Amino acid sequence: MREQSRAFDKTVWEGSLVGAGTSGLMAFLTGHELVALAGAGVGGAAGGLAGSYVAQKQKRYADKEDLLEAMTADVRQSNEETQSFIASVREVIDEDKRRLAAVQEQVRKGAATQAALESTRRHIADNRAVIAQASKGARERQAMFQGAERQFRTGNPGTNTARMQQQLDAFSQNIKTLDSLAQSVSAA
Repeated sequence: MREQSRAFDKTVWEGSLVGAGTSGLMAFLTGHELVALAGAGVGGAAGGLAGSYVAQKQKRYADKEDLLEAMTADVRQSNEETQSFIASVREVIDEDKRRLAAVQEQVRKGAATQAALESTRRHIADNRAVIAQASKGARERQAMFQGAERQFRTGNPGTNTARMQQQLDAFSQNIKTLDSLAQSVSAA
């Protein structure tokens, strides 16, 4: 999950929309340390990223229909990556709940220390931060795609962008799911 979450930052900060890592769940479950993630917001930079993104795509696709299809495919791929990440997040949340319950039970029986419980809680808090950061990166990616769709529509009046808009709407729903999952994580 942590590798997957880094892909959201990498995608925004480097302008790359492919190649998100998917092998992070096992590393995440084994409790490796949280790697610092990029923090500053994109804000106004999303428009610049959208322009750069469209310009890069235009170099590869001269035909406006091919360009629109390529951009739609990128949003679709981001949706697939996000859905995969959501599945990993759900698994990690379930594992964290089991781990916390087990450590709490061990503490109750005197088989584990309060320090072990605090360590487990810190790990869960780190997991929540990873999920929240990935959600932030997904929102920034979405802003870039939305800007690209607007730029394309402005430059190509009358072209139907409904398929891309449907993918953007699905992406928005995936982001809401990520936000909800991040809020559901607690270290009771």
